[in-house]
Amino acid sequence: MKEKVYFLHSYYYRFRKKIADYITFINKGEIVFSKTKDEVLETYAIVKGGTNLLNKNNRKQFIGLRETSVGFEALIDNTEEIKKTIWK
Repeated sequence: MKEKVYFLHSYYYRFRKKIADYITFINKGEIVFSKTKDEVLETYAIVKGGTNLLNKNNRKQFIGLRETSVGFEALIDNTEEIKKTIWK
């Protein structure tokens, strides 16, 4: 079987889950992890919320963070810890 590599940005998340065997997460030009799709789905989660929930402490816990004028999306690997710092 011939291997193929596709680069998909975050907007194709649902599509990526259907076609990818491995997912490599790149943040600011650095490879953060490269794991099987199943490992990623079991280990990581995406959290979303208003920017008013962000502070210096919880920003450090995010693996990746995208902020917009209406809120944020972040990739995390410790859902219990982030619940303590964002949703008190």
